[in-house]
Amino acid sequence: MNTWQDLEPRAIKAVTDNEILGRFAKGPVYSIGPLVRTVEPKEKREGEKLILSWLDQQPDESVIYLSFGSGGTMSEGQMRELAYGLELSKQRFIWVVRQPMEEDASAAFFNAGKGGDGLTVVNYLPEG
Repeated sequence: MNTWQDLEPRAIKAVTDNEILGRFAKGPVYSIGPLVRTVEPKEKREGEKLILSWLDQQPDESVIYLSFGSGGTMSEGQMRELAYGLELSKQRFIWVVRQPMEEDASAAFFNAGKGGDGLTVVNYLPEG
């Protein structure tokens, strides 16, 4: 868990105690936080500033945030369908996108973090 005992004692107790949620854990649970990211390259920070600047200009509660997490994988076809659905919805959105995987999802999970910088133009999304 990305936390520490003094910060979230009740949560840690809940996931480690077999009488609460601990019985659902598939292995030992350790509090090892806080895990923090290192400083990103300047180019990536500039991209984040653009996103945050755009977000600040939108009406309150008007933007949908989509993220499937580090283990969330989908095929290129599924990604295109989701992109078309988002476009047709006419809703503002920010979508955290990972490169599509046509292989087993568990293999994709173990390859998380490998690849581009996250701010490059991708060729697996439809135009628009």
